[in-house]
Amino acid sequence: MADPSKSINIRVLAEKTMKDLTALQRQQFPYALAKTLTDLALGSQEIVRIRTRALFETKSEFIPKGIKIRPGRKAEVKAGRGRSEVFTMPLISAFMSIHETGGTRQPAVKSGGEDRGKALTVPALALMAKSYRTRTGRVKKSYQPTTLFQKRGGRLSQAFVLKGQDSGVPIVARRLTRKRYPLEILYIFSKRTTYKPVWEFEESVEKHVMRQYTRVFDRNLKAAMATAH
Repeated sequence: MADPSKSINIRVLAEKTMKDLTALQRQQFPYALAKTLTDLALGSQEIVRIRTRALFETKSEFIPKGIKIRPGRKAEVKAGRGRSEVFTMPLISAFMSIHETGGTRQPAVKSGGEDRGKALTVPALALMAKSYRTRTGRVKKSYQPTTLFQKRGGRLSQAFVLKGQDSGVPIVARRLTRKRYPLEILYIFSKRTTYKPVWEFEESVEKHVMRQYTRVFDRNLKAAMATAH
């Protein structure tokens, strides 16, 4: 599977598609194909957006709206090749591509290879509650790791790091009262997190194009013929 940080191109050789067309159809062909490529890209964009919302249960439109298209152009068709593109904006591609290809995510690295942190902080079940999240589904700033350990009113936060009794894995916990217990686990530290390839960005686009190309092109060619003079 291609990395979705790169464009997924829908390309059709003009010479192959123009085979067996009449003279009038050939005249209208560049417009019909450019319109078809644009329509296919728009359809693919909507399919991927719908899948993204459902698969990741997104609370905001940041990721779906970042899936963009490049429309087909008549001048490119006349030059011998039609093309449209479905792609993700760079800010999104940087962290979503691993959901397409699968792989292991490690702590962020600065330019030059220096680690920014020793581990990833993976939210625990407690942080799934609505009371800890904003309307867009993000963890509220007051419950993010950098905020939890800040001094408040001249005293340290009640959040602290300890190791799990059985696993020995470091976790971020906090006391719910002034007493030693009960504790609430907020984050689990991890050296790495493994992701399965589940997004199917490229596959969704390819399936849509394969299913719809002939029908959409025929429709657009007929429309172009109907307005030809």
